[in-house]
Amino acid sequence: MPGTNVGVQYAMAGNRVYDEYTWVSYQKLMLRNYPIANPLGDNFWDVDLRLSQILSYDWAFEIEYMHIEHGSTNVSSPYEMPWLTDPNITISTGYQEPFPYGIIMETNLVGLNLVYQPHSYIYGALSLVYSRFRNRNYSQGADSSQLSFKMTFYYNFSHSFLF
Repeated sequence: MPGTNVGVQYAMAGNRVYDEYTWVSYQKLMLRNYPIANPLGDNFWDVDLRLSQILSYDWAFEIEYMHIEHGSTNVSSPYEMPWLTDPNITISTGYQEPFPYGIIMETNLVGLNLVYQPHSYIYGALSLVYSRFRNRNYSQGADSSQLSFKMTFYYNFSHSFLF
């Protein structure tokens, strides 16, 4: 259908994916003193589905669904080696851990957006988002939901001068 866009994104960062053990400590790849990593860190997976439709020259509508499962650790958490500290883990038993591990916060989000952009320097949007959380803030049994509304208006005052 003309003017329709469909997007699907799947992202996953496994347990301790950003850590490299150097037999003395762990290290992370850094840029300007920040770890290079996904904004959600590691120990998560998510799927994001989007459908947008251009309604006219200057109006568009978008619907989004997102599901995230995130373990209680993040990219700044200390490096742990449970396979070395647990005496029940041997070469013959091997080591396995769930993914994601720890207390898992699950987020389901549904969003509706209406966008108005008649010119490149004028932009307006109305957003309605419903989020449902399980184990919010990694607290076992802390389930909640949130409804939010956002209105955005942007006008670019800059002008270009050619010499």
